Amino acid sequence: MKNAFAAALFATVMTAGAALAQGANEGPRYAFDAYYLETPSNANIHMLSDGQGKLRTEVEKGGQKSVTVSDFANQVGYQIVDPQRMVLRYRLRPGAGHDVHDDASARRLGAKGTGVQIMHNHACHVWEYAGATGKTTTWVADDVDYLVRSQTTTPNGQSYGLDLKMITRTNPSPSLFAVPAGYKIVNVQTPGR
Repeated sequence: MKNAFAAALFATVMTAGAALAQGANEGPRYAFDAYYLETPSNANIHMLSDGQGKLRTEVEKGGQKSVTVSDFANQVGYQIVDPQRMVLRYRLRPGAGHDVHDDASARRLGAKGTGVQIMHNHACHVWEYAGATGKTTTWVADDVDYLVRSQTTTPNGQSYGLDLKMITRTNPSPSLFAVPAGYKIVNVQTPGR
C-alpha cells in the first residue's frame, strides 16, 4: 500500500511540477511562493520558484510528503527521499513543462482563448487545449501572470483540477533548490521513457 501511494505521489509531483513550469529549458519567469489544491485527490501542493529555472514542488496528502526540484536550465529533476537520506536524480522528459500556465505558453502551444473570467478573485484569460492527458482548460491571472486554475478531462472521462490558494512574489532561499548535504544521489530512468 505504501509503495503504491509513493508511486502515485511521485507521478503527481512529476505532473504538477511539469504542468506549472515554463518549458523544457526555462522555469517560471519570476520568483514566487504558491499553494495549490489538487482535486479530487485533495493533495496540497506547495511550489516555489527561484525565477532562474528552478522549481521546488512539495506534495502533501494523507500525512505523506514528497518533494521534487526541477532544474529546467539543466533539464534534470530531483526527488528528495528524506527517510533514506537520498535523492533520485532523473533527466526531465523532452517537452516537460509544455502545458499552459501563462499567456506566453498558451500562445506557444496554440491554445484557444475562450475569453476572460473571474476565478479565485483574479481576472483571468481562459485557454483550452488538447494535450497528452486529455482536454484542459486553464485560467491564467492577469495580476500574477500565472496559472490560478486548471481543469483536465481525460479520454476515459476522469476529471481532475488544480486550484491556486495563495501566491506571493518572493525570493525563496537557494538552499531549497539544492541537494541536501549528506544525501546520496541515485540516478534513475526518467518516468515515462
